[in-house]
Amino acid sequence: MRINDMVRINLQSQQLAKKSSSNHLEQSKDGKVHLEGVDPDRDITGSTAHRRIVPVSDEVKKEITGLVRKETFDGLGMSNGEEKSKIINDYLKTVPSKERSAVAWTLGQLYSDTAQSYVDKIKENDPNWTNGQFFDKSILDNFPPKHIDIKV
Repeated sequence: MRINDMVRINLQSQQLAKKSSSNHLEQSKDGKVHLEGVDPDRDITGSTAHRRIVPVSDEVKKEITGLVRKETFDGLGMSNGEEKSKIINDYLKTVPSKERSAVAWTLGQLYSDTAQSYVDKIKENDPNWTNGQFFDKSILDNFPPKHIDIKV
């Protein structure tokens, strides 16, 4: 390989790296700038507008809270996230595009808040408990109480 070949290969790799690392932005008809190829309604780049609680169906609330309970009992508070992602993604397909980011954030908050409530309850009885450790499952027999309404 000659020096010219090495320089050419180096320049080509630099151009490729520059091309793939640059954000390609485009402007929608309403003047919003968003990532190229991304639905402007779903691009949250640099925005926090999606961080709001929006109404979701009681059915998906039950699915999320049931999943947290199952993970707490079967996985000792550990999760790989696949089932949670499936529930959320399946539900997102049923809501308008403009609301999907906020709905996803809402469901993520519901999941996190519910999981934290289980952790808090377990730690009331065993302050040294951490996720993944065994615990006395009888402390969760009547938890969460049926009368508590999880507001989302």
